[in-house]
Amino acid sequence: MQEDSYFTSILVDSNKTYSTFFSPWGDDCGMLLVNDDTSIFYNYLNTPELNLPYFTNNALFCLIKDNQDNIWMGGSDGMLKFNNDEWTLYNSDNSVIPVYAWCRDIRIDANEKIVAAFDHQISIFNNGAWENINIDAINPYDIEIYSFIIDKNNNFIIGTRDNGIFIYNGIDWQNFNIDNSELPGNEIRCLEIDSSNNIWAGTDSGLVKYNYSEWSIYNVDNSFVPLTNIIYDIQIDKNNNIWFVNKAGITVFNEDWVNWIDYKEKEKNEIIIYPNPVKDYVKLKYKEKIKSVEIYSIMGVLELKERYKGEINVMNLNSGVYFLKINTQSNTSITAKMVKE
Repeated sequence: MQEDSYFTSILVDSNKTYSTFFSPWGDDCGMLLVNDDTSIFYNYLNTPELNLPYFTNNALFCLIKDNQDNIWMGGSDGMLKFNNDEWTLYNSDNSVIPVYAWCRDIRIDANEKIVAAFDHQISIFNNGAWENINIDAINPYDIEIYSFIIDKNNNFIIGTRDNGIFIYNGIDWQNFNIDNSELPGNEIRCLEIDSSNNIWAGTDSGLVKYNYSEWSIYNVDNSFVPLTNIIYDIQIDKNNNIWFVNKAGITVFNEDWVNWIDYKEKEKNEIIIYPNPVKDYVKLKYKEKIKSVEIYSIMGVLELKERYKGEINVMNLNSGVYFLKINTQSNTSITAKMVKE
């Protein structure tokens, strides 16, 4: 990958992982399929369906799998369907998709129909036929759709570029933004629903959870969101772990633990914490000299910060799960989980 390339979306499917990339250089735009120990990268150089003016110079933005094992992708010139090396392109030439419309998100509704969100349009694809959803009720906001999801009650949820989140129940629209809610930013780049029907949003100001009554915010200041608060895509696996991507790479997140995986650098940082669970004093072992340690609660509150001198006294911490930010002599940081008895 080129230095300026970065992940735009991810799909975790059994033993396969699909990722899409953006690159200002063009060659790194495409889809990476990782299957066990093998990988295949598809781009306009080896895939004719991607050899279009707008796919060539921009990214594929979203990924989803339907119940027939088709992988659907949204790009800057329509949609693509992928299955066993076979590609099908849908754009303005063969569907209701507008000319050069950026497909921001693709979802599957309760009736197994494909629902695609474009810049200013939502379209439904069912057995080869297309129809559009009327979004005139929110047109006065002049919204640009950035993301889209359907919750377990079949409500349509739209993330926008500048106007926050809209929820449509089939009759009425409700809007949440920085002025009328705890939403930290109005730019909603991605959306996902977990098994408890919570809304997860990737914003330009961090990772957000909304349970239809309360908001939870995770960012670089109060948690271990790495490098930048701009979240490009979210996926939730069967264990309710939150996978999200930003310019730092791929992070696997859970409200009980955090595990940092950097697929760009391919480095595995192993740190030993013992004992763990701990009652009074905890010791750390790492390949580099440890300079200092910060201990955070699962809510992101800094509970303890001190220079590391061979052990840390944690007797005054309450029982529970904590996250350690370990700072080394070379000014790098590693995160780890600790359980206090």
